[in-house]
Amino acid sequence: MEYKSACYPFSALSFGFTLTYVKNIKLERLEEDLESLSESFTELQQNCTRLEGNYTELKGKYDELSESSAGVEYTRQVMMILAITTIVFAATTIYFFMRKPKRSL
Repeated sequence: MEYKSACYPFSALSFGFTLTYVKNIKLERLEEDLESLSESFTELQQNCTRLEGNYTELKGKYDELSESSAGVEYTRQVMMILAITTIVFAATTIYFFMRKPKRSL
C-alpha cells in the first residue's frame, strides 16, 4: 500500500503479519443463546397470558357454581327434614295400627 503525504509518497510498513479480523466465538454463541432465549421467553409469555385467561374463565365458572351450591344445600336440608317427618309419620301409623283395639263378638 502506498500513501501520499505532503507530496511525498511512502508505503505502509509491514512487519510479517497483517492484522485480521478475529472471531469471538464465545460472543457469537452468547448472541445465539440470547436470541434463542428471547424467543423462548416470548413464547412463555404468550403461554402465561393464555393460562391467565383460562384461569380467569374457570374461576368465574367456579364462583357461579359455588353460588348455586348454596341453593342445593338448602334443598338438601329441606329434603332431610321431609324424610325424617315421613319416617316419624310411618312409624306412628304402624304403632297405632298395631294398638287398634280388637272387638270381641
